[in-house]
Amino acid sequence: ATRAAPPVPAWLTAPQPLTLPAPGRRRRTSFVDRTLDGTSSVLRQAMVADDAPADGFLHRLDPRAKVVALLVVLVGFALVHDPATLAVAYLALVALAAAGRVPVLTYLRRVWLAVPVFTAVVVAPATLSVVVPGDVVVPLWTWDGTPQGLTRQGLTSAALLLGRVACSISAVLLLTLTTGW
Repeated sequence: ATRAAPPVPAWLTAPQPLTLPAPGRRRRTSFVDRTLDGTSSVLRQAMVADDAPADGFLHRLDPRAKVVALLVVLVGFALVHDPATLAVAYLALVALAAAGRVPVLTYLRRVWLAVPVFTAVVVAPATLSVVVPGDVVVPLWTWDGTPQGLTRQGLTSAALLLGRVACSISAVLLLTLTTGW
């Protein structure tokens, strides 16, 4: 014997009136509401990422193989210690996206508007000689007669971290855009 589904409560099926703010007035929302709205919007875009045509060669690859390849590539990015190598890897990912018929401008926008910009802001202090001692290449001020500013070691560390983040996000996004949920 099959059980009948419980009835849906009336309050759940009742139409909800659409309320719009008065013209010229903005509705005030709390920080938490705006953050939740923004987060849900980003997740919605990520979950329904159908910008790429489904006939690209990356779409035809087995999703399991793509996930394994992604894991290998991410470990490889973590092991690279040269920013130039990461720059070449990033360009290769962009070329792979273009070859896979992913809209390149949309792809670049999604990569660079998210975490790498935040990472650049966070890593910026590490470029200063006050945080990472080293050879000052761009003097900004003097402290007790010693030039202080951007160091070669700090800039290299920042470029390495930023390159790893950009390459990792690019690889994950490429998998997301070319693999159905």
